[in-house]
Order: sequence, then C-alpha cells, then structure tokens
Amino acid sequence: MASTRMSPGGALLRASRVFAIPNPLPRPTGNLSSQATFDSDTATLPHPIHQSITTPQSSLAKGDWGFKRPLPLRATTRTSTPIIRVESIDTFEHVTEFGSAADHSLTLRKWQEMNIPISTPRPSKSVAVTTRDQNIPKHRSVFEDNIDTTVRNDSLNPALIAHGKDDTRWKFSGPWLAGLTEGEFQAYVAKEVGRKKSEFRQFLKESCVLSLTSDARAKAYKNDEDLANIPMITADQITEEQLSTYIRHLRYDISTLYQQIRVFLDLAPSPAPRPEEDSPDYYDLGSIRRPKAVDIPTSPSPYAESGPPKTHPSAGLSYSRSSSWTYNHALYGPQAHHPPIEARIVMPKNASGAVPVLGVGGVVVDIPAGFTQFDVRPSQGINGPRAQEQVAGLLYVEPEKYGGSKTWVEPKHAYIDAKGKIVLSVLPADRDAVAVKEDKVDEIPEPLQWNYTPPVKKTSHLKQNGSGEGYGLSGF
Repeated sequence: MASTRMSPGGALLRASRVFAIPNPLPRPTGNLSSQATFDSDTATLPHPIHQSITTPQSSLAKGDWGFKRPLPLRATTRTSTPIIRVESIDTFEHVTEFGSAADHSLTLRKWQEMNIPISTPRPSKSVAVTTRDQNIPKHRSVFEDNIDTTVRNDSLNPALIAHGKDDTRWKFSGPWLAGLTEGEFQAYVAKEVGRKKSEFRQFLKESCVLSLTSDARAKAYKNDEDLANIPMITADQITEEQLSTYIRHLRYDISTLYQQIRVFLDLAPSPAPRPEEDSPDYYDLGSIRRPKAVDIPTSPSPYAESGPPKTHPSAGLSYSRSSSWTYNHALYGPQAHHPPIEARIVMPKNASGAVPVLGVGGVVVDIPAGFTQFDVRPSQGINGPRAQEQVAGLLYVEPEKYGGSKTWVEPKHAYIDAKGKIVLSVLPADRDAVAVKEDKVDEIPEPLQWNYTPPVKKTSHLKQNGSGEGYGLSGF
C-alpha cells in the first residue's frame, strides 16, 4: 500500500520535537491557611507540570536535543542524569530556558522498581481489624473495570444517574462542589451556570416527559390496563402549563431538584452526609423552626469524599492491579515478603517537635502507627523496655551516620489524592526479609529444636518392682 505523500513543511513539523511537546500543566496551588507558609520557587513540585526530555549519548555530546538551537554542554553533560524540562523554547532574548527534570524522573524509576500498585483513595472511616495491617486500608485497584472509565452512560434514567448508577467513573465535566471555595463557586455559577438557562429548560422538558410517562404507566398498572396502549409523549408536546407545574413541584422537592441539577451539569459526586451528632450546630439555640435536611444519597464512588482526580488515578506510576505476587530469590527461592525498601529519616521528632517523617522513593511518608519500632511517645523513656527495639534516629539527628539515619520498611498502600500528591503507607519490614536483602542470612536465629523422645515400645511382659530400672540397668 502506497503511503500518502506529504509536503516538506508537513514532514518537518511531524519530525520536529517542538510540536511533540504537550502544553505544561497549571502549577499546583498551596493550601489556604491563615498562618505564614514558607515556600521555595525551586522546591520539587508535588507532581510534574513539564514533560521530561532526554537524548541519545551521541547527540548529548554535541548538545543536540532536537530544538531550535543546541544547549550548552557544561550544563547538560556534567551530570549523571541528563534529563531536562523546557520551560520556554525560544524567549525574547533568543534563549532556550530549561532545567533539570531528574527529580520526578528518578521518582518514577524508583516506583517502577518498588512495583507498588496504585489503590483508590483511603476512606474516612476504615473498618478496624486486628491484624498486622490494621492501619492500612483494603486495596482496591484503580484499574478495575467498574471504576476505570470516563464515558458517561446517557442511556440511564436521570434519576438512576443521580442515585449513583453512573458515579463510578473518575472524570466529570463539572467541578467537585465540596472542594470549591466561596469565590470559586460564585465564579462558576456566574460564568458556567448562568448562560445555560435555555438548555436547562429544555432538559427539564425531557425530565417532565419521563415523569408523565412514569405516572401514566403507574396508573395503567393500577387499573389493570394494557401498558402498550399508553401514548408516547415527546418534549415538543409539553405545554408551558405542564412545564410550570413540574418546575413548581421540583421547588418543593429539594432532593429531586438536586438530582436534576447534578445530572444536567455533570457534577462530581458529593461526600456522604455526616450523622447529626457529627455535624456542627449552625443554628441558634433559641430558634424553634429548622430547615429540613436534604436527602442526598450515598455515592458508591471511591472519589466522593476526596474529590475526583485531575488525571488518571494511577498517574502513570504503576500499571499493576494487585501486589499478589511472590518474590523469587535467586538463591533462597520464593519469599514470604516482598523485598524491603530502605527509607531515610527525613525529619526526627526533636528537630521540629512534630511527628517524624520518612522518605521512601522520593515521597515523604508518615511513620507507621501502632508499632514499637516507631513508638516515639515520651512515656517509654530512653532506658525503657521498648527502647532497644526503637529505630535509631527517630528522636535525634545522628550526624555521625553518612547519608543520615535509615531504616527498612515495606510499602503496603499508595494512592493519588485530588491535588496530585502521592500518599504512601508503609509498615516495618520483616526481619528475615531484611536479612535476605542485606545478605546476612547467617544471622537469622534458628527456631528452637525440641528434644525428640521416641515412643515407648509396648511389651507383653509385666514390669517387676525392684528391677534395674533407675539404676542404669534398664538396657540389660
């Protein structure tokens, strides 16, 4: 089959790296707080916003990265990780602005080496179980067929969609209202909702058709009439009086009105309503009449409480569905635990007064709770019974250790929150797995060997009192 002829300009644009680079993502915003925050413009961002670019060694020696002009060799060759991110291909001063992209690129390599499957976000209230992983939520892969979808099912009834039948997808055209500030919500209503009045009126006509058809079918079923004789109603047959009556009914039924608005704007599911004892008291104690609470159905979406992700929930870190695989050591065979990961104690407790944090694979991780190795409560004391099991370096900085204090951990659960940050949960590594990792198997204590006592053989003759038993003559 002959290939389609292409003009020289088209071939140049197709082979150009300039047109292959996607537009950068918006820079992540910080948390809204009344306290003073100290941020750095050169600090590593929670997620990459520019594409990482590399080049072969032959082109690297020439400074050829596929752009308009070669990049300086002094800035690109004197590094062990020649990976860059381009912020501006051609500025007004005819300069290509670039920087090192080794931070996020090395993080991706580390995560591919750790082979941790990405799970759905952690629920607010997990079911407590008495196991070693009691603080780790249950794994649910983001690649399951019922939640890894972005296609909206328009064939469903709007009432079924509002009740959560189409909430399992992770991408919505509308925002997550629970995560908007007051100013963002007012701007969304003014710019997006205000100009869709005529479209919403047409949508209400279609909903009115479904409501009238449902009432007619219910009446025919009650009177034992044939359902096939029910006339078909279209949106063009709806009169203004019928539409006004339906709108008046929605104003008194807040729950149904919420469902219609959410389906029309394609809003992300809202968090589950809190119980009355957990909700704050917004009303005056002297008030007698309180507004009736809106009945919002609980959504089955795993992103209802934390908000839908901005990109795919896996963020390209891992494509494994489960961690149910066995590590096969080349010398010792299949292992009960996965290979442990060496974590760095980034900030001890007495360095800032806060809870110590670890660094695992380029991600800051909280210490696992409920384990004696990471118990930093002051009641234990320095010479307490559990002080010998505590990880060294959790309380104070150890300047004599090269590279800082480190410990072995086992990653168990990871997910991407709505802001694009990696949230990782770890457990203390198994001692046998650490010994295999450090090639110190000879230091593993062997289990106690119980003395084996052979069973007494039954003899046909009876033992006589006063025999040689007990005097070293039992064998004669």
